[in-house]
Amino acid sequence: MDLQRASATRIDVSRLVGEWFGIKLDENRIAKIVLTEQDGALLIHPYGTTDSEWSDWGEAEATPHCDSGSTTATGFHAQCRVGAMLVEFVTVENQGVLLVQMFTSYHDDSGRANEFAKSYYRRSAPELVSTSGISTGVVTGEWVNSNPATKWVSAFTVTEHAGGATIRIRGASDPVDWGEVELTAHQDKHGESNLLATFDLAPFEVVIGVISVKNLVVLNQFRRYKDGETINSFCREFFFRNR
Repeated sequence: MDLQRASATRIDVSRLVGEWFGIKLDENRIAKIVLTEQDGALLIHPYGTTDSEWSDWGEAEATPHCDSGSTTATGFHAQCRVGAMLVEFVTVENQGVLLVQMFTSYHDDSGRANEFAKSYYRRSAPELVSTSGISTGVVTGEWVNSNPATKWVSAFTVTEHAGGATIRIRGASDPVDWGEVELTAHQDKHGESNLLATFDLAPFEVVIGVISVKNLVVLNQFRRYKDGETINSFCREFFFRNR
């Protein structure tokens, strides 16, 4: 293998290196992705699910990419060939979540059509990622931020009750306890529910959209400050089930 040297690329791949586990195992062809650095090159080693025809895909070199003006890799492209199957990975890391797009083509006489799949991966023990986290259309339980260094929301808890649900948020800074408010459900054209909540706190008001995506939860946070001077802000963060 002709490995790409760090001296030539000057790309820091440490943000990507490690073990990444599929968030929703029943939908993933790949259960785990291991990314390592060897002699300045980024290597990918995918592992299939236990009932998969290919449980070990072997190792291949990946090409890291950076945001404009940065030398830290936030994504990569790679090709893995397993038998007659060629899979191209287009991958982006964001706040502790690895978004993996897989473009599969078959180079044999089977006539199988090209396939596309999109999956999310997290750094965690594999036994923590198989739960669905969905109860009667509402994301219930306790969820923690994928980014331990967040300055916004550290965790939140959704509790169902007769006719609805509430959300309690733990902030990363003062105020730490945002209290508990009602969630309102809104359905899209496919019948899937997205949730909305509003917190009225001393320094600011926050409108939060709660969206479930393949066993992770996205909080879209719109923060309006009451002092009339601080610029209103927006943040999108990702959360995983804690228990």
